[in-house]
Amino acid sequence: MPHPLGNPPSKIIAVHLNFRSRAAERGRIPAHPSYFLKPPSSLAGTQEAIVRPRGCRLMGFEGEVALVIGSRARRVRPEDGWRHVRWVTAANDAGVYDLRYADRGSNLRSKGADGFTPIGPRLLDATELDPGALRLRTWVNGELVQDDTTDTLLFPFGELVADLSRLVTLEPGDVILTGTPAGASVVQPGDVVEVEVADGRLSTGVLRSPIADADHALDPWGAQPRTDRGEEESAYGPAYDPGPLLDENLAGELRSVAVATISAQLRRRGLAHMSVDAVHPATPGTRMVGVAHTLRYLPLREDLFEKYGTGMNAQKRAIEGTPARTRAGDGRPAGHLRRNPGRHPRPARPATRRGRGRDRRRAAGQRGRRRSRTARVPRRSPPVGPRPPPCPLGHGRAGRLRRGARPARGPDRGRRRRRGRRTPRPRHRAGRRLPGAGAAGAVHHRAGAGRGGGRRSVPARADVA
Repeated sequence: MPHPLGNPPSKIIAVHLNFRSRAAERGRIPAHPSYFLKPPSSLAGTQEAIVRPRGCRLMGFEGEVALVIGSRARRVRPEDGWRHVRWVTAANDAGVYDLRYADRGSNLRSKGADGFTPIGPRLLDATELDPGALRLRTWVNGELVQDDTTDTLLFPFGELVADLSRLVTLEPGDVILTGTPAGASVVQPGDVVEVEVADGRLSTGVLRSPIADADHALDPWGAQPRTDRGEEESAYGPAYDPGPLLDENLAGELRSVAVATISAQLRRRGLAHMSVDAVHPATPGTRMVGVAHTLRYLPLREDLFEKYGTGMNAQKRAIEGTPARTRAGDGRPAGHLRRNPGRHPRPARPATRRGRGRDRRRAAGQRGRRRSRTARVPRRSPPVGPRPPPCPLGHGRAGRLRRGARPARGPDRGRRRRRGRRTPRPRHRAGRRLPGAGAAGAVHHRAGAGRGGGRRSVPARADVA
């Protein structure tokens, strides 16, 4: 169709989310407006049919307010953006969700086909309109499905013009589609979509667009129509009801067959990495059969991953590269537990008889290490002088113990060292004689101050019983 100003537009810019009601349907409110481009060849007029490509099922409609730029806009302020709008009219931002996957984000093929942007039929002078008091209504086969006003816009018209003009020069004749309210859904061939924009006094008239089916199939080269449950929910909106996915006959068969049998059938069909685990309800003897939603990324479903997985991107590679043993909750690999055994327990081992004893000994050592960290005694330098003779009783080690030292093994392992220094005592004092030492036995002193403190003497004769 010829452009309303006589010249075709250089570009058609559409806004993703702008009405609060539509943002509530989508479950998110954008902080800034986002856009996509539609080719000028997608323009159409009233009474012109919107042709749905052969093989597509999800033909969507979106009634919108269209702004036609009248003067060149480059780096304008939000309060001056409305002055660059010359005309206001009705528009239908049509598209097929079956091809949205092929141009994710750009919507080139899903919304850029010929005739997918009908506008009209009349143009309203922007100088005679209040941009915040326009009413947008859409009918499908005579039934009102969209009814909203521009006072609920997230981003007013002047702000849209100013935001775009920061980087893109808006030329006279350019068209801005300002977003659709709640109620957009799917239409079928034979339906009629009607859109009107009015302010109470002036009206664009009704933009009428019949829906037709293409008489030829898409050529085999290039992306082909494809849909999934997510696209259906996005196309139909919150009122989408896919119907029962589990009838009574199938539910009865699932209740009567064993879970292991279902797992075996999956493996026979090539799903070797899958297993089916029964849900255990709180009531004993009850078996649950139903439909559950799964994650979008299914690495172990070979059939779905090949069809919808879109390849091993960085996120999927990171998931697949995670070590097999991880801590539940924080996802740290099991190797992390070995770096600091005092804070994190080691992974569980098989409960064998030998393993249980080893675990008990290891746990005792960990408790000792934890206690020893709280009160550490500085190491004393070894005494200077000749090494004392070995113990004559056959222990094979020196008969001298430093004060504060503890044996490396034995029942005293892990005891807390006594903190602080002991009260100094006289080095030479009376002591008790060792049993059986006789007159030749040396005197045993308890730990005292100085270098000689804590020294244990032994009998001078080796033939003591």
